[in-house]
Formats: sequence, C-alpha cells, structure tokens
Amino acid sequence: PHQGGRRRWMRGQRMAGEAASPARTLWLAILAGQWVAGAIGAGSPTPALRTALELKLPCRTAGQPGGERRTIYAVGDVHGDAEALRRLLAAAGVTDASGLWNAGDSVLVQSGDLLDRHSDDLAPVRLLRRLRRGARERGGEVAWILGNHEIMNAVGDMRYVPSDGYEVYDRLMRRWSSAQIDAALGASADRVPARERARLAALMPGGLVARAIAAPMALIVGDSLFCHGGVRASHLPYLADWSREAEAWLRGDGPMPANALTGVDSPIWSRKLSSSPPGEEPPASACAELGLVLSATGCARIVVGHTPQPYGANGACDGRVWRVDTGMSLMYGGPAELLRIDGATGEVSVCSLPRGSDEAVWLCAEETCAVPRYAPLQDMLDVAPARPL
Repeated sequence: PHQGGRRRWMRGQRMAGEAASPARTLWLAILAGQWVAGAIGAGSPTPALRTALELKLPCRTAGQPGGERRTIYAVGDVHGDAEALRRLLAAAGVTDASGLWNAGDSVLVQSGDLLDRHSDDLAPVRLLRRLRRGARERGGEVAWILGNHEIMNAVGDMRYVPSDGYEVYDRLMRRWSSAQIDAALGASADRVPARERARLAALMPGGLVARAIAAPMALIVGDSLFCHGGVRASHLPYLADWSREAEAWLRGDGPMPANALTGVDSPIWSRKLSSSPPGEEPPASACAELGLVLSATGCARIVVGHTPQPYGANGACDGRVWRVDTGMSLMYGGPAELLRIDGATGEVSVCSLPRGSDEAVWLCAEETCAVPRYAPLQDMLDVAPARPL
C-alpha cells in the first residue's frame, strides 16, 4: 500500500503542474464564480456542501441539554509543543488537573500544524487522540484539520524539522527492519537521507502516523467553518471533494488532490484573511469574499490558523474571521491561547495563558485586538515551495 501511495503522489505532482496553467486557472475561477452566484442568489446555504463538511457529533449523554448548540473551543497551530497545549487546556477548563476531558459535550477543534519545529511532534498527536476518547465517552468531541505541515511531511518536505526531530520516529519505527522501511519508501528509498527514513515512512500517505493524523481539510461545527489557511469563493465548488480526498490520500486510500494542497492560494496555504499584516484587518475585498463563503456554507464565522498573530487570537471582518495561530510553540515564544464560542449565547471569548504562567486571562472579543500580546522571536511564516510538491 505504501508503494501505491507513492505512485498516487507522483500522479498528484503531475496534476498540480497541469493545473497551474493560467487558462485553466481562469476557467476554474469563472466556473466557481457562477456556482457561488447561484448559491448566494438563492438566499440560502448550499445544503450538500454544508452536510459534507459538517462534523458528525456523538450523541449527548443522559442529563445533557439537547436543544442548545454545543460550546466550541478552537486552538491554533501547536507545532509539537504538547506541554503548552496541555497547560492551556487545563487553564481553560477543557481538561481537569489530571489532564482528563472536563468539558462535557463541548467540541475542541485544532486548526492543523501539529507537526514540525519541535523535537517530539508526536506528543500533541497522542494527547489529542487520548482526549478524543475521553470526550466521546461524555458526548463531546475532539477534532483537528489538516495543516500545510502535515502535507509537507507526507510528501517528504522536511525543511521545518529540527535536527533533533527524527529520533522520536526512529523509536516509533524500531520494530521495522531497514528492508521494511525501504519497501515502504518504494522507488524513492535511495534518495531519502538516512536520518529521515523512519520519519518519512511513518508520515507518508498510508504510513503509521499519517493514518493516525488523517483528517478533513475543512470542517463545519455549529455555525463555524474551520480551515487551516482559508476558504476562497473559488474553492467552494470543490471544497467538499478536496476535503474528503485529502483525508483519504493521507490514509493511503486515494490520489493526492494537488489543487487543494499546493500553491499559495490553496485552502491550507492561503493567508488572504490573516496576514495584512498579521493582527490587522484584511482588505475590504477579502472580507466581502468571505461573506460569500459564509453564506454558501451557512456559517457565521471562519476560524483559521497558519499565520502567527502578534495580537494573539483575534477577530476581523466584523467578527466573521477569527485567527487563532498565536505562536504557542516554544520556537515562536507566543502565548498559548484558545477561542471559546459559547453554545448557549454564541458569545466569543479568548483564554490567554502567557508563557511561563499558569494563570489564564479571559478576554472578550473586543479586547483581543487592543494591544499586541507578544512579539514573534523571528519571522516564522512558512514559505510555500517554489513549485507544487
């Protein structure tokens, strides 16, 4: 299955190259515009799209109210820092002092980029998978979406793996012989540096970790749309298929949807809503386009990660976009923060946990953009490949 996944990846590369032609891009944009105009003109969301992206939630347990929306917690890019994530979830009351799920039938959504920039980026994966089991026992849910770093690792782009970020995969794959790892890597085995082999075998499509982290590219929970980079109006006709195909590809069950996963304007790479500059309002045109996206999906807001925010988690476009990548990983030096959307009132607030502190501060929506809460240690924006991966 790993060799088959590799062949499908190679086909995805060729597809990405073909999709890059200006004429094809223009034609897709025209078709997307017509589709969106029809959806919005009808004055209602597109039911098929919403149904395809909606998170399927477990039934509430006995004694939990059935008519209210569920409270949603959203946390941004973790980049391996499980300790920061653990402390944040405890400070916000999502987990108890023992690290067990404590949020009832609420939903926790992580915005992608669990991997890279840390010596043990398997730790947050294990943490979230354990929490998901506890949440489901209580009628809640834990979910994550794909970020660009999951995709980069799956195709062998290790630019953001620190020098000590391979040993944990050597330990994970210690029961695999060199011959088994060679077989998993297929024709590319001879080209993979020795220290990267176990990591790539685990994270390539169909690999042990890839199957564990496989997730949708976009997700709807209640009246919130989640996507790592952002959703453009031109994405809407393809978004449900892209999301499903990306998850299947990572599991080793289908070809790579290259148009969805590569390029600076794709849903996992786009910074249209979050870097203008970070912490400030996007262009008016971006907010207007977002209105079309939200109308088509029946959502009140989109929650994105991907771009570290010097203001911490903050809203823009009149609260229709929330940017939750706060640079919480140790390499960034930012505060650990999460967004809370109250199920009963719809009120949005932010739990902020300064680095080195166990005292959380809750901020209302209006307070989140009042003053920068940290200065990034360096320019940490990921650079998209010069050509599709």
